[in-house]
Amino acid sequence: MKLSFQSESVLEGVFRALCEKYSNEQEEPVITDFHLQPVRETGELNVFDDDDTLLCHATVVEWADFTCEGDDDDENAFYDEVAKDLQRVLNKVNADGALERLQVWKPYSFVLVDSERETLSELLLASDDTLIVSDSLMQGLDEELNDFLEQLIGDD
Repeated sequence: MKLSFQSESVLEGVFRALCEKYSNEQEEPVITDFHLQPVRETGELNVFDDDDTLLCHATVVEWADFTCEGDDDDENAFYDEVAKDLQRVLNKVNADGALERLQVWKPYSFVLVDSERETLSELLLASDDTLIVSDSLMQGLDEELNDFLEQLIGDD
């Protein structure tokens, strides 16, 4: 699924608004996780805190129109595609370190949840000195490095 520029901007706006709201110095941080709940039927993205308080929401048109060709399990395919979209936008928002400046309890996470708020995947994990954007980004890295080294060594 390819997001339009407008939809990607909407998602970026959601994350930037969260960064702005929670980057100010507070007496005591109050959040440890952000729960991201996409709603397939409407294309909405709802963002909740640990206490299930709705922090913000937005609509992504492409999510409401999602259909999976040739796959029996549309629900899993939907969440897989949404996870990729959200990770891409989280990376973009954090390009200037915006997520690292959040004044919330650490470690904190951005977690993808389903309609019953069950965790599907951890999209981002931040501790005091580390920011990890999903372990799925690391998959295949060993193979790519091995291929690179073989090419490098083979090009004597």
